[in-house]
Amino acid sequence: MVHSAVSIADVMTLELITFPIIPTPDIFLVESRLRQHQIRHLPLVDEQGQVVPVVTPHTMAAILSAIVTKVEDLQQKLTQKEGELVAANQRWQQEVAVNQQFEEELGENQHAWQLSQERLESILAFLEAVVWSFDPSIDKLLYLNSATEQVYGRSITEFLGNLRLWESVVHPEDVETYQLAHQTLLSTGAKDIDYRILRPDGAVSWIRHRAHLLTDANNTPIRIYNIAIDITQLKQVEENLKATLVEKEVLLKEIHHRVKNNLQIVSGLLHLQSVTVDEPQTRLHLSEARHRLEAMALIHKKLYGASVIGNLDVVDYIQNLAVNLLVAYQVTSDRIQLHTTIEPIPLSLDQAIPCGLIINELVSNSLKYGFPNGRSGEIHIELHRSGEDDVALIVRDNGVGLPEELDWRNTQSLGLSLVYDLATEQLDGSMFQGHSEGTAFRIVFSTATIVEAIGQQ
Repeated sequence: MVHSAVSIADVMTLELITFPIIPTPDIFLVESRLRQHQIRHLPLVDEQGQVVPVVTPHTMAAILSAIVTKVEDLQQKLTQKEGELVAANQRWQQEVAVNQQFEEELGENQHAWQLSQERLESILAFLEAVVWSFDPSIDKLLYLNSATEQVYGRSITEFLGNLRLWESVVHPEDVETYQLAHQTLLSTGAKDIDYRILRPDGAVSWIRHRAHLLTDANNTPIRIYNIAIDITQLKQVEENLKATLVEKEVLLKEIHHRVKNNLQIVSGLLHLQSVTVDEPQTRLHLSEARHRLEAMALIHKKLYGASVIGNLDVVDYIQNLAVNLLVAYQVTSDRIQLHTTIEPIPLSLDQAIPCGLIINELVSNSLKYGFPNGRSGEIHIELHRSGEDDVALIVRDNGVGLPEELDWRNTQSLGLSLVYDLATEQLDGSMFQGHSEGTAFRIVFSTATIVEAIGQQ
């Protein structure tokens, strides 16, 4: 083929330019050679000698444009990838920082846990109590401190080698109690028991054993935490206190018995004296003194016969006291009816004696002056709580009542004066006169005084 722009002669006279065959032609090398040799049309021949499309500056520009576009696309993708890589790197750095902080905190927590564990180990090592944990699911002793040698007289190795040793050392008389306590632990999750153990030297020691059972979500036992202390000395002190208390009770009973007898002797002497006295007023005074002594003697009699020392049955005491007064004044129940409404309030000896004397005086006055000329009537005795902290003692009758002009707070009557002094001074209470039919007196005193008095016994 002949081109008008280039003759064959022109072509043939030019220097032959060759390029090495490469998989991907170097377009920049080709373009450089075209410029160097001022070639506008460049036919190419492949390895087989076949002519391929002619390379011209136009085709070169198109190829370069495509390459530029490709490069720009690659540049854009590269920029995008670089952004993604930067973001990923930032996230990675953040994760590294978080992990580093977590590792630091974990290290600090592990260090703190280790210190706590060491402190706990130190405390348990010096504790005079046996502490151990047990896994019932695998029948394994997990922890045991060194106090076993002090409390049980046996080493840790002995207990680790024989898990049944805990029960084997229990005193034969306490084995059943020990086993029942273990069943209680499995059913309720806790046990608290005192029992005896036999030490290797044959000595008997008392142990106070407490345990707590831990279960999983399925209520399966997974841990048993135990603590045991030696309470042998405590038990000895308790036994000594019990023996001392028994001796004290015997002594107090004997005191009450002797006081009662002595009061009855004095009462008997007053009775003998009254028989020899002709003057009625003197005989009356001696009789009243006897009644007061008998009221006090009755308290000591009741305390002597009480099953619990110092525990006065106030209901029985007041009822007996009132009935004894009816008998002493030779008053029959068909003429004077006696009514008692008594709450079982605990009274100390310092409270019971004043109450008994007050009842003695007021009931005696009712029997002597409230029902003249064989008049019939009623006498009421009440003892009950008044409010939260007070006790009220009420003695009333439906007799003729006190004279209107009588000032019972400032009277020459020994009986009423004694009642007022007992109520306000010994009971530290208040005394009021009722305005109903007959005579009525109400004495109110605080239960705090009772508690204090009982605590001082």
